[in-house]
Parts: sequence; C-alpha cells; structure tokens
Amino acid sequence: MAPLPPRILPRSIATPSLLAAVLIGKFCDGLPFYRQERTFARHGLEISRQDMANWAIAVAKKLEGLIELMRAELLSSTYLHCDETFFQVMDEPGRPNTSQSYMW
Repeated sequence: MAPLPPRILPRSIATPSLLAAVLIGKFCDGLPFYRQERTFARHGLEISRQDMANWAIAVAKKLEGLIELMRAELLSSTYLHCDETFFQVMDEPGRPNTSQSYMW
C-alpha cells in the first residue's frame, strides 16, 4: 500500500481542495463561514464554521514564511496601491466599536 501524500493539516478531514474552496469562498468571494456552513449542509456535509475558522488560522500559520516574503516584497516597492475600504470590528482591544478598521 502506498503512503498517503503529505497533508496540509494532518489528522483533519480537510483536503487541500476543501481548504482552497473554503478560503477562496471567505477571502475572495466574501462568503462568511456561517453561509458556507449552510451551503455545505444543503449538500449533506456537516462542516462547522468553527472548524472552518480553525482551518483558516492553521493554514495562515503554515504559510507565515510565504506571507513574510510577500510582505517584504511589497514593502520594498517605491509605492503601493491598496483598497482602503473600512469595516467595523467588534471588541477590538483598545478601540471603541465605532472606530474604523482596515484590511490591507
């Protein structure tokens, strides 16, 4: 029997394609985890929003090195364009709930 290929999140049901679908849904398509949870449920899959949030955090930790390389590349540019659309973050430490936050 051939060994299993290495997994991004060992001991997890999340395959690379499932992780990609969840993260693209969240960060590219703007689908909150609760909506994705309902979509999966319609297809007979029970994947909780807590699991999806934990997966997103775990994948981000695995990609820290790549993220830092991308950050260094961006910051080495002469100028940088970005979308500074603001949003509200509830219970952000040290800031009132009425303050504007940005995701760059």
